[in-house]
Amino acid sequence: MRLSSEELEKVKEKYHVEELWSYSRLDTFHTSPYLFFLKYVKHEQPKKDIVSPYGIIGGAVHSVLEKYYNGEIKYGDMLEEFRTEYMTQIELFGLKFNNVDEKLNQSIAMKYKTDLEHFFENYKPVDTKHEMERFLVTEIQPGLVINGYADDIYKDSDGNYVINDFKTSSKSGFSGEKLKEKAAQVIIYAKALEQLGVPANKIKAQFNMLRYCNVDIIQKNGKSKVSTIERCQIGEKLQQKAAMWLKETELSEEEQNEILALMIQNNTIEHLPDNVKNKFDIKDCYIVIDDPLSMYDDLRKEIIDIVSEIDNRMHEWKEKHDDQVWWDDEESVEKNSYFLIQISEYSIEQHRPLAAYCDRLAKEEEEKRAAQDLLGVTKKTTAGDDDLSWLDELVGEG
Repeated sequence: MRLSSEELEKVKEKYHVEELWSYSRLDTFHTSPYLFFLKYVKHEQPKKDIVSPYGIIGGAVHSVLEKYYNGEIKYGDMLEEFRTEYMTQIELFGLKFNNVDEKLNQSIAMKYKTDLEHFFENYKPVDTKHEMERFLVTEIQPGLVINGYADDIYKDSDGNYVINDFKTSSKSGFSGEKLKEKAAQVIIYAKALEQLGVPANKIKAQFNMLRYCNVDIIQKNGKSKVSTIERCQIGEKLQQKAAMWLKETELSEEEQNEILALMIQNNTIEHLPDNVKNKFDIKDCYIVIDDPLSMYDDLRKEIIDIVSEIDNRMHEWKEKHDDQVWWDDEESVEKNSYFLIQISEYSIEQHRPLAAYCDRLAKEEEEKRAAQDLLGVTKKTTAGDDDLSWLDELVGEG
């Protein structure tokens, strides 16, 4: 449950601070100082005509899971609850996953819906007490405190406190060095638990990648191999292995082909005979961080540096009142252009560094086209002194 403004004031008093920072606020600055300026300094209202569905669909999924773990709905109600949320939040308002390419938009929307419907239909809940949206406070250093709400915290059978973060995003950015960036918020929550008295070696963190599943597949040699598959591709991705095992049955080739076709058509392994279906064990997809606190010291330094930079810019802004203080460099704008254009709630016109970047690209494209047109004319004029047919393209026939 979200804290009231009065309760947040008491948190400030407890830690002797005038301001409570959130990780999302710091992350906004890390992504785009100018976006931070619009949202937290200027407090400008977004003017974007088209709302991104990504954050909304994530909120809808969290709402369903929170209702389930809080006992407001039963396990069998989750799928229908999600479909209702999806219809009212996404379909009813015609929100777009891609605002330029309608075919691509429909493809992405279908994948998201299929993935998440499959998740709620097959989700394997952890049978223990869950604290959903648990408020946590982390003291980074005296005078610097970060607060936030953890998606889900529970105690597992080994006595570990598990910070469980539900993700509806792509899995591609959750590996290697990128994982450290993605894990920043749960690392902060892990430190908060330690500051509350939980032993460091009893704190775990994980991401539940809702759009994916892990499948244990029995190979011909009897060993098991794990594959991570997007839920909307279960039938397609498992078809080849299923075909291998179907050949070991007494089914005719025609019957085997019919089953394989149904796998694709219905995106399921339920049509397989039991002795083949048992070769596949479909589980929820978790990315586990066994020791989140091992990454805390580096993150702590980054947070202190970011807050210091924000303070410096705020001081300069109060003196100059010039938005160039918060200007994003072009390399940063280019790197984050998809987020700024497709996902951010602010319009291109409001985000002036982005508008300048887009204007430059448009000007370069216009100059390129003009050069191509001139080159076309130049080639035609040198093709032959007596060939003047190219003039017809400029003045028309007759």
